[in-house]
Amino acid sequence: MKSAKPTTPRFRAGFTLPAVLVIASALLLLAIGLLLIVGIERKTARSYLDRQRAELTARAGLEDVAAVLRTET
Repeated sequence: MKSAKPTTPRFRAGFTLPAVLVIASALLLLAIGLLLIVGIERKTARSYLDRQRAELTARAGLEDVAAVLRTET
């Protein structure tokens, strides 16, 4: 005799809720991780942009000083 597996709707309903909760939790963790990574990337890009802007401003200032010194001497 073969033993019947419990495939009644009650067994399936009892399995569905934990499966859905596990999948929803995994998706939530994935979304949170993605948001954290995007935030870090955004801060890194902003820092790089600020550094480039400061460097270009300093170079422009040096060029202005050099131009003034050339015209006045």
